[in-house]
Amino acid sequence: MSVFRRKRTGRTGKLRADATWTVEFADHDGVTRRLAAFSDRSASAELERHVKRLVSLRMAGAGPDAELSRFLEMCPAAVRDSLANWGVIACERAAAGKRLSIHLDSWISHLEALESAPRHCRQSKARLERMFSECRMTFWTDVQADKVEAWLAGHRKATMSNRTSNSYLATAKAFCAWMVRQGWQPPIPYLAYPK
Repeated sequence: MSVFRRKRTGRTGKLRADATWTVEFADHDGVTRRLAAFSDRSASAELERHVKRLVSLRMAGAGPDAELSRFLEMCPAAVRDSLANWGVIACERAAAGKRLSIHLDSWISHLEALESAPRHCRQSKARLERMFSECRMTFWTDVQADKVEAWLAGHRKATMSNRTSNSYLATAKAFCAWMVRQGWQPPIPYLAYPK
């Protein structure tokens, strides 16, 4: 693996370096790949480090851990798409960069396709939007059982009934279980599977 600036001949015939860095690496099949990185050298070196770990995990047949999942969420879509096209990450992992709101819309469409009651779909969406907003959860790696538990406990102390709290929890568990069944995300203990 290496990080370098590609040199090209300009219109004047002079050799000049690109403004952005390039990461060159061998994928899990030994094929040399080049990935456009960033204009900052240290950010490009960090990208190289993450790509190297992804290739190692792919060769071992393992999926990304929490840190790499977070990296995939935050990296540019072009990088994720290139890694998915080359088979370094599963195509489903390219969905990791999608916001929870996009996944929520897909889940609601799934519920509607199953002919769930329109009121149930509206209520489920409103509950999760509220939970995501107040818990400051934007991406899948932001979803944590302790955040949800603390949020529900705080509302139960204030105005929320136990029945409503349990309904919020059941909705969150159903959404998380759907995300895992789709293969888009690894399970979150306690939230991934309804009891």
